[in-house]
Amino acid sequence: MDRWVVSRLNSTVAEAVQSLDAYDLTKAARRLQVFVIEDVSNWYVRLSRSRFWKGEMDDDKKAAYSTLYEVLTTTVRAMAPFAPFLTEDLHGRLRDGAPGAQVPESVHLCEYPASDTARVDAALEAAMDTARAIVTLGRSARNACGVKVRQPLSKLLVAGVPSESRAGVEGLSALIVNELNVKALAWANQGDLIVRKAAPVFPSLGPKHGKDVNQVAEAVRELPADDVAVLAAGASVRAIVSDELVVIEPGDVEIVTETPEGLAVQTDGRLAVALDTAITDDLRDEGLAREMINKIQFMRKEAGFQVVDRIHVRYEAAPRLKKAIKRFSTRIATETLATDVVESSEAGELQKEWDVNGEWAKISVERVERGARPGSGSSRGGGTR
Repeated sequence: MDRWVVSRLNSTVAEAVQSLDAYDLTKAARRLQVFVIEDVSNWYVRLSRSRFWKGEMDDDKKAAYSTLYEVLTTTVRAMAPFAPFLTEDLHGRLRDGAPGAQVPESVHLCEYPASDTARVDAALEAAMDTARAIVTLGRSARNACGVKVRQPLSKLLVAGVPSESRAGVEGLSALIVNELNVKALAWANQGDLIVRKAAPVFPSLGPKHGKDVNQVAEAVRELPADDVAVLAAGASVRAIVSDELVVIEPGDVEIVTETPEGLAVQTDGRLAVALDTAITDDLRDEGLAREMINKIQFMRKEAGFQVVDRIHVRYEAAPRLKKAIKRFSTRIATETLATDVVESSEAGELQKEWDVNGEWAKISVERVERGARPGSGSSRGGGTR
């Protein structure tokens, strides 16, 4: 992720400089805008949150902070001609934490950034573009089949990635499966995920074939995949009907797509992805645990707890949910900063009832060490803070 965002930074600066040299200010500004919003905020920072928030200041956390600092300071200088007052304020804030080297007092006294081509990794950028496209299609597939992202699934099938590009994408597979909450990524052929068939268009076939139209229509339905692809490309094909050669034209058919049962498929024309939607008992338990984590995090925020506050979690739950909580109690505690997750009716500082994927639960949260600061939070079902 660090190497990728630094590569994107230098590619973006190069594109911005090229546009500015051509007096295309709009293109330069929009390129910087896309970089800040899509590449840095929506991708790099979001996917690196665990590195920023982890407790120990290890080498990985230092690398994340150092990389983000470089990205922000360089981007601020690149934006300075477009947003002079905003960048001046940001430069001042970043300058206060500048490590070691002397930094000009004003951003407008800095040199405009230059791209370091040695730090541009085109192969990594291409692989990440493909990974992001796969993630986007995977999210669309989840939305289409109504399966929440917090519900783990067993497998993601991907088609349309050239064999020579697969190694780069496989290097990012951990990122992809984590984003889509699946256990594994596997390659597939387009024909395994999307089956295109030809359906007869009777208003076109009828006048041409008269009493033989039903036999021709049946021949259309049985056309092989190669012939369907030819028709979809706008060319005609030939078929044998009642021992006679018949020409079938693109206007004689409608191309329909079918997907195998148990798969949620999405395609953008180049790539196709499919989620295996079969949910085993183990996957369902893990999905319930993830929903519990989400509810507890929401309650932490509503109760006004600090990000670093350690908490006690108490719960009552329906039998199936209770089983899942006990099975994944360590993960729930780790991700919510809970010292314990215990079955109890104690109210704590905030207590609420929830529907957790159709399972009833009453959850309470309480700080391990209560501060003097006031807070507010509502309760439902008779709970108290």
